[in-house]
Amino acid sequence: MAHINTTQYALLGMLSYMPMSGYDLKKFIDQSISFFWSENYGHIYPVLKKLEQEKFVTKRVEHNQGKPSKNIYSITQEGLSVLTDWLAAPVQKEIYRLEILLKLFFGYLTETGTMIEKVAVHKKTAEKTLRELLDIENHINTQHHDLPKNKPPYQLLCLNYGKHFYNMVIKWCDETLGILQAAKNNQQ
Repeated sequence: MAHINTTQYALLGMLSYMPMSGYDLKKFIDQSISFFWSENYGHIYPVLKKLEQEKFVTKRVEHNQGKPSKNIYSITQEGLSVLTDWLAAPVQKEIYRLEILLKLFFGYLTETGTMIEKVAVHKKTAEKTLRELLDIENHINTQHHDLPKNKPPYQLLCLNYGKHFYNMVIKWCDETLGILQAAKNNQQ
């Protein structure tokens, strides 16, 4: 089996739902998995080309009257096989790159108030993301009665991870803001 990066698996997984154009893939990613996985157009199209060369997807041109033609990609049986092999393989260790923690680590080089502002913004962002996840959960629970009844609710399991994660981030922000505010008060 040829070496495939994780983006390729993400695209194959998306195409396992239905055939899509590159634009549709980006839109589907943004509406479904963007809280834990993101892709940009500049990366999607070269990966689709490589997947086509590897015979993991096929491409057909859809002509639309009065609109530009678009390429619609479908996963092949070989692509599905590669995807299921990847699903069975061990998960690689994740390396998180969190800018807020990097800035906080070096926070002694700036004013405590600056770090308080950074953590407060981080908290607001986490709260916004949590609200978005709750909206998505509500949408799935009310609109998607077509999910397989004999399988675990995989999409909701991922969403649940996000809810736990962002609740933890909000809790961490509250604790951190308390510590930083106490330190700032002691400096005055």
